Amino acid sequence: MPGCAVLGGLEGPVIVECKDHEQKPEWPTTWRNIKAGWRIVQSKLERQAAGGFAGKFEPWHRARSYVYCVSAVIPDQDSKNKLTSLIREFLKAVAPGIRNVISWIGAHYPFG
Repeated sequence: MPGCAVLGGLEGPVIVECKDHEQKPEWPTTWRNIKAGWRIVQSKLERQAAGGFAGKFEPWHRARSYVYCVSAVIPDQDSKNKLTSLIREFLKAVAPGIRNVISWIGAHYPFG
């Protein structure tokens, strides 16, 4: 399938999830907000995976790429890498059948 030009040529189909995270002046609080937001998404996806990704989650069976967008500024590459790793490891653990068809998992930082 052709890549998605808007997302840098990611292999499609692409699932894009965008979340609002409260930006605080101090990074540790913002980082906690981002991780708490991801835990909410993670919990939802765990439930959906247990149910076989049915209904509106059925596209997960065809997805090749996943982009998790955050609204907060992530100031350093190490934190970006940690968030990407959290997402990647979660998807490997919760959906081993889908893991092999998702070729790219990452976080996109529209304001960073």
